[in-house]
Amino acid sequence: MEMTDQENISKRGSSRILELIEWMAQQSEPIALSDAVRDLDWPKSTTLLLLRLLVQRGYARHDADQRYALQRLPGEPSQGAPAWGTVVRMIRPVLEEAVGATLETGCIGILTADMRLRYIAKVLANREIRYDRDISRTRIPHQTASGLTLLAGLGADDLNAYLAQLNGADGQQPDAVRVAIEQSAQAGYTINLEGHIEGAAGVAAPIMNSTGRCIAALNIAGPRERIEKNLDQVLEATIGAARKASEIIAKRY
Repeated sequence: MEMTDQENISKRGSSRILELIEWMAQQSEPIALSDAVRDLDWPKSTTLLLLRLLVQRGYARHDADQRYALQRLPGEPSQGAPAWGTVVRMIRPVLEEAVGATLETGCIGILTADMRLRYIAKVLANREIRYDRDISRTRIPHQTASGLTLLAGLGADDLNAYLAQLNGADGQQPDAVRVAIEQSAQAGYTINLEGHIEGAAGVAAPIMNSTGRCIAALNIAGPRERIEKNLDQVLEATIGAARKASEIIAKRY
């Protein structure tokens, strides 16, 4: 079946926008419209339209000197689009390194829009007895090391709103939860040796973006007895990995 003229135009546009992004990614300096027209051999009107589209969608910026520069690639995180799949891809090697150093399970956790803890990545240690958590479901944040770390990164209004909806049904009153969150914020990490899952314990530290906002938590967890016995090592590995992850994220987000 032959394609319509509109379909041909759409197909050509899709190909060109990808080609333009890849070409801009190869440039070391901001480019002028004339540079793209010359190197890509496209009509000026088409090239300008595609450049404006990239600016509109936040992939490129348009400087005062009428030059364009690529800000991010598709799928990379931005202030308005966390792009968790790409975040995981960027920092997974750091998580794997921490798991290798501690021989305990590593996870990356985030807060959802409805203030639940969601794990977006998990790496299991290469040992016979290991802690394997189900990351397909969300959790109550203040019951976990990762959640307390993320809550510690909230602004005052968001934190107060979270605490206001607690009713003590889980055995923890808002004032007690606030104290635990403040302790995590002051320390810069969270140690939870009395996990909601019986027999489990964990340590978590914040992953920061370029503005210093906590966007995720890096967590190392395992059987309580092992975590307690090797707490110094686990804490050092967790904090170090979170710091490395923050440095990676801050370059893009």
